[in-house]
Amino acid sequence: MKSYFILVFCFSVLSCNSNNGKIDLSYVESLEQKNKALETELNELKGKTSISKNYFYIGSTVDDVIAVMGEPDSYMVTAEEARRLYYGMSSVYIYQDKVIAFENLENNLKARVKK
Repeated sequence: MKSYFILVFCFSVLSCNSNNGKIDLSYVESLEQKNKALETELNELKGKTSISKNYFYIGSTVDDVIAVMGEPDSYMVTAEEARRLYYGMSSVYIYQDKVIAFENLENNLKARVKK
C-alpha cells in the first residue's frame, strides 16, 4: 500500500513537471520573439540621429556635439556624470551624456536652443 502511494506521488510530480516545462518553453519562446523585435527596433533607432548636420541642441548627446563641432580643445569632469567641453572660450555642459547648457562666449558654437 505504501509503495502504491509513492508510485502515485511520483507519477503526479512527473506529470506536473512536464506541464510546467511546456509552459516555461512557450514563455521563453515569446520572450525571445519580443527580444528580437526590440533588437530590430534598437538597430533602427541607432541609424537615426538627434541632430541636424549643422547644429547641436539642448538634449543632444556628446557624440552629436563632437559630430558637429569636432573634438573639444579640452574638457573637465565636474561631477560623477557631468563634464564641461571647451571650444576656445566657449563651453558645453554635459550631464549624463546629454547637453544641458552651453556658453557661446566666442560665438563659435554651432548650437541652437530648439530644433
